[in-house]
Amino acid sequence: MPGELLVAEEEVDRAGVLIEGLLRTVVSLPDGRAATIHYPSPVNFFGLPTIFVPVPLSVHVVRTATVVELDAEELRRSARESPEFSVFVSRQLAAAVRRVPSIIEEFAFRTVSQRLASHLISLS
Repeated sequence: MPGELLVAEEEVDRAGVLIEGLLRTVVSLPDGRAATIHYPSPVNFFGLPTIFVPVPLSVHVVRTATVVELDAEELRRSARESPEFSVFVSRQLAAAVRRVPSIIEEFAFRTVSQRLASHLISLS
């Protein structure tokens, strides 16, 4: 349901796959501010880094979403036991890391108006 908090910031081991709809990933900064860093698209993971390390992020439902929540311990076990699955998960995490330069650009070098325009385009 839109506005629903799917993953709270203090929760760990909360990941899943967005099947349909729209989610928003928010990271909290040490000074108390929060920033939207990603709008996962269907069929993609959300919250995957929380399976491996504590990350101060939350996931919010923007548009009614269908998700499949993943069992964290089973995901870690599968990654340990299956090299193919481990490579797949590594690629998913690498894709998240690959977005970091654009996130830095968004918040360090763009004006508020430019950031707002970017978010509105993401939501359209």
